[in-house]
Amino acid sequence: MGRLATINKTDVINARDYLRSTGKAHGIIAIRKYIGHGSPELIGRLLKGKDATDTPGFLPKRASPTVTEACAAKRYLLDALSSREKEVEHMRQAITQLEERVTAAETKCAVMTDLIRAKELEVLRQREIFENWKSDLQQERGPPKADTVKPSRVDSPVTPKSYRGAQLDLYKTNKE
Repeated sequence: MGRLATINKTDVINARDYLRSTGKAHGIIAIRKYIGHGSPELIGRLLKGKDATDTPGFLPKRASPTVTEACAAKRYLLDALSSREKEVEHMRQAITQLEERVTAAETKCAVMTDLIRAKELEVLRQREIFENWKSDLQQERGPPKADTVKPSRVDSPVTPKSYRGAQLDLYKTNKE
C-alpha cells in the first residue's frame, strides 16, 4: 500500500488564490509555506492538474474577513493613488504644453509690438513730410510777404476824384 496524499488540489488552489489576492508571491514554495506541509513535487503536480481531486486533504488556513477586507482596501487605495498619479502627470504635461504655447504667444506678441512701433514711427515721419510739403505749397500760393514786396501805386489807398461837368483839357499844364 502506498502513501496517502496529505493535501489535495483544492487546498493548493485556495492557497494560491489567497496569496494572489493579498499580492504576495504565489509560487510552489510560497504555497507550501502557507499550507505548512506537502512536498513541492506534489504541489507542482496539483497546480498542473495531473493529480486527482478526491485525495484526502488538509484544511488550509483561511484568512479572516478583516485581513481580506484590509488587503482589498489597501489594493483599492493603491489603485486610486496610481490613478491620481497618472492624472497629475497628465496635468503636468498639459501645463507644460500650455506654458510652451504662452511662451510662443508672448514672443509673437513682442515681435508684433515692435512691428507696430516701427509702423507708427514710419507714419509719423510720413506725416511730418506731408505737413512740410503742405506748408511749402501754401507759402508758394499764398499772398506775398510784406518785406519782399515793394510798395506801388496800385497798393496805395484809392482817393476819390471828381470829374463833374468839366471837360478834360489835354493841353492844360499843371502850372496853372
